Amino acid sequence: MMRLWPNYVQLVTVESTGIKSVEDLKGKRVGVGAPNSGVELNARMIYEAYGMTYEDSQVDYLSYGEAIDQMKNGQCDAAFVTSGLPNATVSELAFSYDMVVVPIDGEGRDNLIEKYPFFAASTIPANTYNNEEDVESVFVYNIMLVNKNLSDDMVYDMLDIIHSDEAWPTSSVPQHSG
Repeated sequence: MMRLWPNYVQLVTVESTGIKSVEDLKGKRVGVGAPNSGVELNARMIYEAYGMTYEDSQVDYLSYGEAIDQMKNGQCDAAFVTSGLPNATVSELAFSYDMVVVPIDGEGRDNLIEKYPFFAASTIPANTYNNEEDVESVFVYNIMLVNKNLSDDMVYDMLDIIHSDEAWPTSSVPQHSG
């Protein structure tokens, strides 16, 4: 029915792992998301875009919250997180640990966007977490789907309400720059 807000792909780790690029995930323990979740599908596509497969890492099908908990315990080296910015779980990791946001950039990112054009190049702005500089990444939009049997009139009414000034008074809409 409509496009919603962007979800940024955030690949996070801690400084002690030495992971600085997607390629550095080789041989590492990586939380890729719950099986067949959006996070996991994004991780799989990113591996592919960089000429890698899950066999290159020790992947664990954990939600990003579980993977970050495992990272705190030294049982996971990196985790894929696909969400809005900032993500509370990632913020907690950044606050308590020397967290690193790993860039999704270069030829791998170009390959990803070319094969899967629903990804768009983006940056995770400096100071979103403990990152002092912008970090190259990608995002995908959340979308609202409706049942094909929903009447056109109902869809119109829903969109009319969502986009009306009465539904979203300017004073209550969070302002976002960037």
